[in-house]
Amino acid sequence: DTRRRPGPINTDTARARRTPGTISALATARIITDINQIQYPENIKSPRIELNM
Repeated sequence: DTRRRPGPINTDTARARRTPGTISALATARIITDINQIQYPENIKSPRIELNM
């Protein structure tokens, strides 16, 4: 086969453009003291209880 092998990838430009990621959901999570007080928005369903282990 006479195909040329690609050269190394220059990752310097990717490092220079890197922006900090968004805040993790765990970092912004709050402790639920009473699960029955959680109100979900109209179009969001609560988790199915039978999936809890």
